[in-house]
Amino acid sequence: MLVKEYLWCPAYAWLSWNGPPLRAPPHVEVEYTLSPLEASLLAEALGHVGHLVAEARLYSPRLRVYGRVDYLVEPGRGGAGAVLEVKARGAWGGGGHQEAQAALYAIMAEDQYRRPFEAYIVSQLEVRRVPRAARAAALRALRGLRRALAEPVPPRPGHGGSQCRSCAYRRVCPWARLPSTL
Repeated sequence: MLVKEYLWCPAYAWLSWNGPPLRAPPHVEVEYTLSPLEASLLAEALGHVGHLVAEARLYSPRLRVYGRVDYLVEPGRGGAGAVLEVKARGAWGGGGHQEAQAALYAIMAEDQYRRPFEAYIVSQLEVRRVPRAARAAALRALRGLRRALAEPVPPRPGHGGSQCRSCAYRRVCPWARLPSTL
């Protein structure tokens, strides 16, 4: 899906799609895990009772996008379903990119199940409900991502080079090698 990556750095998303395959950088590797039992108990505490699916694959024909959410709670009787996106830390970097990812998962789940879904970001630091307003930002990011992926070269990042040091693509990204031009 690459929306989270696009919001973190548009060049990183472009290189992930068009560049050489590389190991994920340290900032995206999961250091915190949530067992299915813990996820089930958390979902129940949040008011979501339904069948729990780990590593749930989602697809929206309307948006022409697919993804895999860490946990999905199918909607119970009359209630909303939930997507639980597990992160190593809390909302690092402001969390907007993580919110967009989880919001897009909720949209895809609603398209697939035709029932309402809530989205949550879960880490060892916090459990945060993603606001519904994040959905509009996620859809804007998806449109931007599609435009960026169609370009012949990576788009210029908007972060001023602050993420380049921790990026796995820094050796092949034209922007990381020219930080003064950002």
